[in-house]
Amino acid sequence: MGRPANITKEQVFSAADQLVSEGKKPTIRAIREMLGTGNNNTIMQHVDDWKQSKTPSWTPSIPKEIETLGSSLVNELWVAANKHFDQQLTAIRAAFEAEKNDLKGELTDSFDIQDGLETSIEHLSSENTRLESDSQIVGTKCISLQAQLDSANDTIEKLRSDVDRHLSNERLAAERAIHAELLLEGMKSDAKQSDSTPEANQNLRE
Repeated sequence: MGRPANITKEQVFSAADQLVSEGKKPTIRAIREMLGTGNNNTIMQHVDDWKQSKTPSWTPSIPKEIETLGSSLVNELWVAANKHFDQQLTAIRAAFEAEKNDLKGELTDSFDIQDGLETSIEHLSSENTRLESDSQIVGTKCISLQAQLDSANDTIEKLRSDVDRHLSNERLAAERAIHAELLLEGMKSDAKQSDSTPEANQNLRE
C-alpha cells in the first residue's frame, strides 16, 4: 500500500495561514486536502509548531513611554489588557490542546481502519490462493473421471461386441441343430420307407 509523500513545514504553515485567512480551522484533514498529499502524523507535528509560532513567548512589559507618564490610569489599563491577553491566550491554548487530542483520535482511527483494510486484503488474497488451488484439484479430478469414463465406455463397447458375437454363435448353433434334426428326421423317414418296401412287394406277389 502506497504511503503519502512527505511535506515541508513551510507548506503546512502556508496552508494553515491560508485557511485562517479564509475563516476556516487549520485541521489536519483541511490542510491535507489543500496540499493534496501528506502524512497525518507529519502534518500534526507541523501544525503544533505553527500554533506555537502564533503564541508569543515573551511576557508583555510596560513600555518606557507609558512608565514615564506616571499615570495610574494607564497602568491600570495596561494591567487589564495584560490580564485579558493572558485569559485569551489560556483559552486559545486550551482550544488548541483539545483540537490536538481530537486530531490524535482521528489519526488513531485512520490507522485502525488502514490496518483493518490491510488485514482484509491479506485474507482475500489467501482465500483467492486457496480457491485457485481447489480449482486445480477439481480440474485434475475431472480429467481423472473423464479418463475412467472413457475406459468404462470402451469396456461396455467390448462387452457389447462379445454379447453380439455370443448371440450370433448361439443362433448359428441353433440353426445347425435344427438342420441336424431335420436331417435326422429325414433319415428316419427314409429308413421306415425302406423297411416297409419288402413287405409291400411280398403282398403284391401273394
